[in-house]
Amino acid sequence: MTDGANGLERLFACVLTDDAAAVRDIVNQLDSNANSVPLQAIATFAASHNDVAVLQLCLQLGASLDNRHTSMAIEYAARGPTLLDLLYKYDWRGMRTSESAFNRLVEWSLRTGPDELTWFLEHGAKIDKDTIRRAVRGAPLKTSCVQVLIERYGVNLLKGTRLLQSAAKRGRCDMIKLLLNAGLDVNELVSRSSHGEGEGELTALYEAVYKQHEDAIQVLLEYGADPYLEVCNGDLNTPLRLAEGHGYSRIIGMLRRHIESHERGGRTWSSRL
Repeated sequence: MTDGANGLERLFACVLTDDAAAVRDIVNQLDSNANSVPLQAIATFAASHNDVAVLQLCLQLGASLDNRHTSMAIEYAARGPTLLDLLYKYDWRGMRTSESAFNRLVEWSLRTGPDELTWFLEHGAKIDKDTIRRAVRGAPLKTSCVQVLIERYGVNLLKGTRLLQSAAKRGRCDMIKLLLNAGLDVNELVSRSSHGEGEGELTALYEAVYKQHEDAIQVLLEYGADPYLEVCNGDLNTPLRLAEGHGYSRIIGMLRRHIESHERGGRTWSSRL
């Protein structure tokens, strides 16, 4: 690679066209003239494309993971095991030297994907109910990550964490089915995540009715959710009364048809009134 404008033009052209292979070829030709090349920009590009080889070369030549743009690119990148190995080596965001930083990334891995979560588990991550409770308060957890947790720890890890209630509140039928098939109680009562949301404990069905997620309601009913189960004090203390109180006519119809089908089948919900 030359020192002149022609070499830089080629490099920028490759970056602008997202031609990672060409960028790699040009960077690999660097010699003592590395100062004439925008290494940090290339590192950011490589990070955003999960191009570990180019990123590693840039770091060896003087680029830094502390750069705001590069660090942000890494944050939003698909972080596979090879990239995570490199980030750990260079202590990105303190993940190697700070236990709290490591634990924050562990929690975030529940939202990024099973490959990243598995990497952290293989590097000593400890996940308990408190980890899940904190994670549930933020962005949705990936179903594939929860599957990893169930296979590794069993469903008991997830009991009482509001993961089922959160899935129902968001209308996530895939997550609901995964948890119930794994053995979580469909009528599990769990306290709200904060006092600001009120007192009492909620079921997944109550959350789904409140947010009017009809598909989630149907799934929960199929798994035996109880429309009459009292979850709090007051007039709207059951899923059915909640629907009636807010005038959710379609949901009222769903719940009543479900109740009637159980009565015809020999099981009655009326005894719960």
